[in-house]
Amino acid sequence: MSYARIVVGTDGSEPSLVAVGRAAELAASEHAELEVVCAYHPMRAREQARVTTGLDDTRRRVTGTVAAQQALDAALRRAESAGATVHGRLAEGDAVETILAAAKQSAAELVVVGSTGINSIKGRLLGSVPSLVVHRATCDVLIVYASDT
Repeated sequence: MSYARIVVGTDGSEPSLVAVGRAAELAASEHAELEVVCAYHPMRAREQARVTTGLDDTRRRVTGTVAAQQALDAALRRAESAGATVHGRLAEGDAVETILAAAKQSAAELVVVGSTGINSIKGRLLGSVPSLVVHRATCDVLIVYASDT
């Protein structure tokens, strides 16, 4: 199967950049368009300081437009270095909803996500981004394994 349009999500973490790199390599080899999406929550620094950052549901959440733009820029650099035709999208809201909306809007044939959270207890009980995307996507999904270090 070949793909003409691929969507990949990023939160700026190294595991998500590994997924972006893999998506970019695939897009370049398939001559496909790649869209990198970054969902964020419009939280100010003071509000962020009150959040317990050690919890799984918040440590991978991108907060604020500056952090989101930095995460997206890093992902775009990674994708471009692999030779992909790429563009980016920032979207306020939930990562799963953002990824699925981007895939639907662009008629993507493939969604790529990192494996972060898929084996955590929270991920197994409540659902992680990759598992929720797999269950709700209407196209192929590639989960790229990357260490959560």
